Amino acid sequence: MLRRHVPQPLRKRGMALIRQVYMRHNDKDALLALAQDEVSFLQEALNDAVGGRPVSAQ
Repeated sequence: MLRRHVPQPLRKRGMALIRQVYMRHNDKDALLALAQDEVSFLQEALNDAVGGRPVSAQ
């Protein structure tokens, strides 16, 4: 779901459904892994957006 070629509305809906399933099954490890994947994806997208320059959190 986090791949760049997946359209944003589909990505958002898919991630929500995956999150719901993990929550229903009370799978905290899977939820954590999903959140970490989301953070990694967003960091890569941010780095691409700024042209590879380092970005600091403010």
